This record gives sequence, structure tokens and C-alpha cells, in this order.
Amino acid sequence: MKLLVFAHTPPPHHGQSYMVQLMLEGFGGDARQHAGNPPPAHGIECYHVNARFSRGLEDIGEFQGAKLFLIFFYCLQAVWLRLRHGVKVFYYVPAPGRRVALYRDWLVMLLCRPFFKTVILHWHAAGLAKWLETSTTIASRAATYRLFRPVDLSVVLSRYNVADAEKTVVPPHLRGQQRHSRSLPKF
Repeated sequence: MKLLVFAHTPPPHHGQSYMVQLMLEGFGGDARQHAGNPPPAHGIECYHVNARFSRGLEDIGEFQGAKLFLIFFYCLQAVWLRLRHGVKVFYYVPAPGRRVALYRDWLVMLLCRPFFKTVILHWHAAGLAKWLETSTTIASRAATYRLFRPVDLSVVLSRYNVADAEKTVVPPHLRGQQRHSRSLPKF
């Protein structure tokens, strides 16, 4: 399986960026750096778009004009990798409940999602579902639901993230149902 990882690695160093770095290392790194080698043992070839929007921890979640340019630049990289290498699975880490980060997620989903057959969301930062319900408009909530649904797989490693995955990407008639799987579905 070819997996496009649209997420950043350190710096800045924090839990999410470090998790992405460890995951990439576990799957053998970016496949473009190992051209000609046999596929990794897990059968997952990662193609990494290092979508670093912040230079330091103080920049995270803050609006800066250059970030808008970076969104389009990183999305163009993702689409190029899709077309050039035949990557069909899009792996993305959604933002927590912050307006600027949510708008970034909207643009990424709007620009990249149509090119990928399969979407995987990894819920690392908690709080988006509660923030959508309590601190934003109905229009923002509806746009988020529309752009994030449906997904093929939501990765939730903590009970604190379950509500984000359920409210944001799981249709209401399926909420509360849990699927447990030890391996990724065949794509």
C-alpha cells in the first residue's frame, strides 16, 4: 500500500510532530529516498509531505500570510505524488479546536481529497468536536462535517479523541458502534 503522509515532523518539536516522525521511521521513511529498494516489511510505502506551517511552538495555530501560500504548495506536492507515484491513500492529522488551524484543514481537504481514493484521519489533538459544538457557528460546523466525511479509517489512540472522530466523521446513525481491527483494511 502506498500512503501519503500529509503531516510535519520536528521542528517544532511537540507530541504530534514527534509521533509522525516515529511512524515514518517505523515504516521505513519516505519511499522517495529509498527508490529501488524492496517494499518495507509491513507492505506500506510512505510518501511524506512535510507540511510544516509553523517555525516554532509560538506560531502554531496563528495566522500568517505565508501559511496560506504553504497550504497551496503542500497540497500541490500531495497531488503531484498522487499522480507521479500512484499513491491512493491520504493520511492526515486534523487540528484541534482552533479557528486558523480548522480553516487550514478545510483547504487541505478541499484541495487534496478529490485526488485520493482512501482517507485516513489520525486524531492526535483532542477537542475539535467540543469546540465545534460550543464555540463556532453552525456554518463552520457544517463545513467541517462536509469536508471531513466520509473517511475510510479513523485512528484513535486515546479515549480523549473518540468524540472528535465520532462527531466529526462518523454519521449519526453509526455513532457508538466500534470496529476493532488489528490490521489495516486492504486498499
